[in-house]
Amino acid sequence: MDIPNRTALCPAGKKASECSRILETGRPAPQYYFAWSQADCAVCPLKAQCLSTRKRIPRRSIQVGELHMLIQARRDLCKTTVYQIRMRRRSAIEGTNSELKRGYGGGKCRYRGLAKTEGQLLFAGAGCNLRRWAARSVWLSKQNR
Repeated sequence: MDIPNRTALCPAGKKASECSRILETGRPAPQYYFAWSQADCAVCPLKAQCLSTRKRIPRRSIQVGELHMLIQARRDLCKTTVYQIRMRRRSAIEGTNSELKRGYGGGKCRYRGLAKTEGQLLFAGAGCNLRRWAARSVWLSKQNR
């Protein structure tokens, strides 16, 4: 799909016969509607894969947002092994961030100023670590019995 040039290819390699730019009042960005010729879809060997049986007109059509190409490039990046290795660290810290926000009030600051905010977060982190240490100590004592 090439949104700037307003072209799209179906799985069989046919070019879209229609492209419309749709501006709706409720949406911040335009949408693009691509449709393929009904004659092309009628004789296509991949018709069973592409077309829904619920459609009134048996042809392929798709509506995508303005950032569709950027999103697809990002999804391709997420499939690489380098990206997945980098994200392992992130998945490890996400649980801690969630615990600090939900259990220790890390989502809302009680004070004004950077120094007091930092102090609040440091105390929340210390409390979280103490609770985890206590839970681990109890677990280890039960294992040693």
